Amino acid sequence: MDDSAAIVKNMDLRSNMTTLSDVFTNDFWGTPIHTEDSHKSYRPLTVLTYRFNFYLHGLDTFGYHVINVLAHGIATCLFTLCAIDLFASDSSNSSDLSKQKSLHLGTNAGLLFALHPIHTEAVSSIVGRAETLSAIFFCVIYLLYSKCITNSSNSLFLCCLLQLCVIFPLAITSMLCKEGGLTILGTCLVLDIASSRADPFKTPWIHTVVRAVLSIAFVVVTLILRSSVLTVTSFSPTFSDVDNYIHYSKDASTTFRSYAYLHYLYVKQLVVPFQLSCDWSYEAFPLLTSWSDPRLLLPFCVYSIALYLCYIAWQKKETALLVSTLGLGILPFVPSSNLLFPVATVLGERLLYLPSMGYVILVSIVIHKSTLQLNLNNIKFRTVNVSIVLLICTLYSTKTWNRNKEWKTALDLFTSAIRVVPKSCKAQVCVAAALNDIGTTESRMKALPYIENAFRIKQDYAGAWFIKGTIMRELNKKDEAARSFQMTIKHSSEKEYKPDVLYLGLVNFGALMMHGELLNYSHFGKPHRQLQLAKKSFEEALFLEPNRYAPNANQGEVLSRLLEWDKALYHYEVASKHRDVQSDLFNNYAIAVYKHAVLKNPTNYGMEVIDQVIELYLRAIELNPNYINPRRNIGRIYYRQKKYQLAEMEFGHCVRIEKLDGKCWYDRGLCAMRMKEYKKASIYFDTLLNTNKMNIFEVNMGHARQNYETVKRQLLLR
Repeated sequence: MDDSAAIVKNMDLRSNMTTLSDVFTNDFWGTPIHTEDSHKSYRPLTVLTYRFNFYLHGLDTFGYHVINVLAHGIATCLFTLCAIDLFASDSSNSSDLSKQKSLHLGTNAGLLFALHPIHTEAVSSIVGRAETLSAIFFCVIYLLYSKCITNSSNSLFLCCLLQLCVIFPLAITSMLCKEGGLTILGTCLVLDIASSRADPFKTPWIHTVVRAVLSIAFVVVTLILRSSVLTVTSFSPTFSDVDNYIHYSKDASTTFRSYAYLHYLYVKQLVVPFQLSCDWSYEAFPLLTSWSDPRLLLPFCVYSIALYLCYIAWQKKETALLVSTLGLGILPFVPSSNLLFPVATVLGERLLYLPSMGYVILVSIVIHKSTLQLNLNNIKFRTVNVSIVLLICTLYSTKTWNRNKEWKTALDLFTSAIRVVPKSCKAQVCVAAALNDIGTTESRMKALPYIENAFRIKQDYAGAWFIKGTIMRELNKKDEAARSFQMTIKHSSEKEYKPDVLYLGLVNFGALMMHGELLNYSHFGKPHRQLQLAKKSFEEALFLEPNRYAPNANQGEVLSRLLEWDKALYHYEVASKHRDVQSDLFNNYAIAVYKHAVLKNPTNYGMEVIDQVIELYLRAIELNPNYINPRRNIGRIYYRQKKYQLAEMEFGHCVRIEKLDGKCWYDRGLCAMRMKEYKKASIYFDTLLNTNKMNIFEVNMGHARQNYETVKRQLLLR
């Protein structure tokens, strides 16, 4: 879902449609950041990497995945160095044994991080690149900051200079990949404080205080600037209750309790990463509506353990334990926790990419200390330690391998989500959408039960009604499709305002109405009434998206049928300037220009606009040389202008495209007659009269036979 919005539909990737400056003025999804519709997620550096991919190979997925895997590999290597450095900071001396221990523990953490199944989403989904790129700069900053504060030869001035000139710019870089990258400054602050407590002579408190003041001031100024420059409109959420139903709870205490339980689920996904799902939407788990709900014990235990670890680390002056728990585990999770602002998802596995760094370091510490308790000799200690790590790595890699298989297709992915979170209505709808995309009647019939499952979870889910309408339209059940699109419009506007879904509902409903083919007259009215409904539907769609191609093009056609030529011409003109303009638009536009001219001045037969009409037909042909309608129409104009050779050429194109188009064979014969090329005319009329299954609609066959006889007589006279 996110890849479609951020990659496939994002014009910021296309250098022929947007400039580099657009990347820096639009949000992650290609929407201008200053508009109300913007998601406000600002990650221009990540978008630039997508733009680079698109420049090299368009939408071919292989290159995108190569970059994602490389980014994860680089992040893993850098994190391993961070882990080794962190464990070294806990060592009281620089002996070879201490270095060996740090290397051993850091490598264990690096292996666990590389293979953790929770990272499958961050690496397999293209939008997950934001996490890995941000993590790369996150780790680089950590290493630089650590070397600065732990090197006793570095003066306070030198460290502050490094902060101002290197650390802070890199922190901004990390934030421009993913907003959570700015939390690295909090991680560095925790490292600074832990180092000062462990060895105040090596890391003086006064130095820590000065560096902390600089970092806090920088973060405050950065957030204020970001808020004032990027978020010039209200920061109201652009997601619905389906995306994050906890946020839309009417009771604040229910929201608080449910978010607490959600934090437990995040930790559970890290500790036991074997029930993974790409979607946790409405209603993945029931809200915690009471303080007596036993599920509250779970987040209470999680919070208690986290506080206990921080307390133990502080009391025993264990830098690695404090930094991994607070600096790498808790702080990077805060932006995704819903504590500061609502997030457009209930639970997102890729959001744990940075927090998992703290978790795997904790696991490495626990394995090490647990093995120490066994009082083994050095050789047995290493054997047991390595065996435990290898066992966990085997479990992780097996799950990661299988999880990647689930990410291969949309159907596999969302089917796996339903197995884990059967009450997620969006996952049910996504399975239905994936089955619909297969394109067979059988697959579409299989999709319908999933839609009904979604309705049982949430009857007013506009997205489910839209997919049902799409499926019904493809099954040629147009009346039922139209009813579904009506429900899409109703629920996307009345429940939680969802303009993108509302727009799609309006456009698709109008497209069904504009042909007047629905049979349920009691509900939709007769064809003329249906045309009026189409007009109203497109008007509302254009209110939401005034410059979009489909509603302008369709509204032009509707208004043409209603003989409102002035209005029709306006919409055709707007649509003709769109980058997605199609050849039939210019064909319809040309007809409207001609009919409007005839209406204004019937005695002139539209001749004052004939050049404009020809130009529009030629533009239609340029876009699609095999589109028969503009060729047929321009051929008739040439015929009336007595440009018989040009007309005959256009009709010749027509019959090469559609060999059984009797009208074009007839018109081609007339052109040949006018040019006195009777042999050609004879062939054309003979083909018309003697070819089986010839489409003779609009052909006066009596005239055709008379012309054929005339041509044969002329050939005999010669």
